[in-house]
Amino acid sequence: MSDCVGLFVMMTQDNILVHDLLVQLPSVVQRLRDLSAKAVLVMEEPLHKQLAHTLPGIVSVPSNDLLQFVATREEQLLVIAGLAAYSDLLSEARHVHVVTVHGVNPADTEALVFDQGWRDVRWREGRPPQKKCHPADAWETTYQLFKRMRFSDGSTAVCGKCPLEMQNGDP
Repeated sequence: MSDCVGLFVMMTQDNILVHDLLVQLPSVVQRLRDLSAKAVLVMEEPLHKQLAHTLPGIVSVPSNDLLQFVATREEQLLVIAGLAAYSDLLSEARHVHVVTVHGVNPADTEALVFDQGWRDVRWREGRPPQKKCHPADAWETTYQLFKRMRFSDGSTAVCGKCPLEMQNGDP
């Protein structure tokens, strides 16, 4: 398995997944394009069908094959998926890139409430939240990066020089 698996999450302030809004957020699409230079972007098939024109070159994987796909890859991966896949992959993830979309009416979205497992003690915020309002975006967004903590007993390791870890000044 890749030693650096990252998750990319887009959600409302009420923790509802809103990946379907990606096409209305050009700054988020650009962030994914920038990250694709550092890792293979993997998208669960139903989402890929909706968003393939937005992010060409993304690897599409059927929902029922996603865990096996991630388990058999060696390169750095950034996974964009649905609720079930996130729950299954969170234990393998070294980074969670979170985009919070502000001002979205949850009634307009697929109401999948996301468990923020990265907010427990095993994770730390990799950089302060960055709130942005890009003129081309339909909504204001906040970007956050969470990194897995290393405990003194070594039970949970931080991904070392993983390219998915954004540097200061990165978008």
